[in-house]
Amino acid sequence: MNRKTLGALLIFILLLGIVYYLMTRPEKGERQGERPRPLAKIDTKLLKRVSITHKGATVVLERAGQDRWQLTRPVSYPADSGAVEGLVEKLKELEFGDLVTELKAKHAEHEVDEAKGIRVVVSDGKKDLADFYVGKVVDSFTMLRLNGKDQVFQAVGSLRYAFEREIKDWRNRTILELKPEELRKLQVTTPEGAIVLARPDEKTPWKAERSAAKIDQLDSATVSNLLSTFSSLSAVDFADGMDAAKAGLDKPAATIVATDKAGKQTTLLIGGHEGEDYRVRAQDNPQIFVIKKYTAENLLLRPVDFREKTVISLKAEDVVSLKIDKKKDGGGAVTLTRKGEEWLGDGKKVTDAAKIKSALEALASLKAEGFARATAAELGLGKPDWVVEILMKDRTRHELTVGSVEQDGFRALTRKGYDDIFTFRQYALDRFLLDPKDYK
Repeated sequence: MNRKTLGALLIFILLLGIVYYLMTRPEKGERQGERPRPLAKIDTKLLKRVSITHKGATVVLERAGQDRWQLTRPVSYPADSGAVEGLVEKLKELEFGDLVTELKAKHAEHEVDEAKGIRVVVSDGKKDLADFYVGKVVDSFTMLRLNGKDQVFQAVGSLRYAFEREIKDWRNRTILELKPEELRKLQVTTPEGAIVLARPDEKTPWKAERSAAKIDQLDSATVSNLLSTFSSLSAVDFADGMDAAKAGLDKPAATIVATDKAGKQTTLLIGGHEGEDYRVRAQDNPQIFVIKKYTAENLLLRPVDFREKTVISLKAEDVVSLKIDKKKDGGGAVTLTRKGEEWLGDGKKVTDAAKIKSALEALASLKAEGFARATAAELGLGKPDWVVEILMKDRTRHELTVGSVEQDGFRALTRKGYDDIFTFRQYALDRFLLDPKDYK
């Protein structure tokens, strides 16, 4: 190898080494080996007190036992175990990435200043173990700054949600926590009267022991929903400072008394409401809670609501004709008649009978969602939208009428010869309310 070739080779090897060094050297400010921690690992077993300040409001949590925490500021109340466990877990797993900035002017941008940051002070009861600000989340890191320091570091993971909670979310929102299988008696009282349900053991079905409304057959689904809601009832908020009269609890809309197999009674009072928010209170607890309407509806049950809600029961194959009269908007009427395996619409063959089959299947075991609370006139049954007549093979006739007024998402339906006014959601009615014009 001549001298020029050897020189070129040495230069190439030197350049290759420089490129490798530039590609593998640490960035400016980054150390090789294990990164230094701006905050020592927190031994969460030593935690006795956690203070969280955000937007001028401070929440203080204090350990009240091995697995219990108490909210002591701004109100004294048992803490939500799930919220505290999430916070403690984040403190225990706290790891760090890179130094982001050392400039104080960047604190607001990273939301680790006093205005936007969440200040967390962790104590063992005698001294502070940590005092830092939790900032915004960027990619898979959360900005974090020690109180009194300018450096902003990356904390691994999304931390902010574990500390940024409303006060109500730090409180234990459990209203009632019972074992439904141990309950033996339920009494529900409303202005419409009372009903008492009983069973000797958990394997025996519930029966109506006493009722202000006649109950020929108990609706097991209604009882199941009541048990499920009542035995694990949680609040969405707290009505602090509200007296019983303002909450409507001096004259409750409903009172539910549950008795377990040991004879212990648990009483729930359901008061008034504002919009979707209902006020409730357990009799042995002065705290007034707020639950939502969809929860309250499973508790605000009149005696009649426990009645089985089947409107009609028949065999679809025994239906020989179906007359559908759409009175709404002058929709007209059509009589669908079975002829062997075919269907005729006002005497003409129906080309697509699939919808008729689906309608008959819906009518075969038609069950309502509930019973109306309004009158027939208020629900538009005097001027109905639909009338459906069903003729059976044995010449038995059934007639169903659907009201023209929707209330709270429900429409009313009656069956000729019966007093009950049933309620249905529109999608359930649409299964058998066929448009006459499609079959002419």
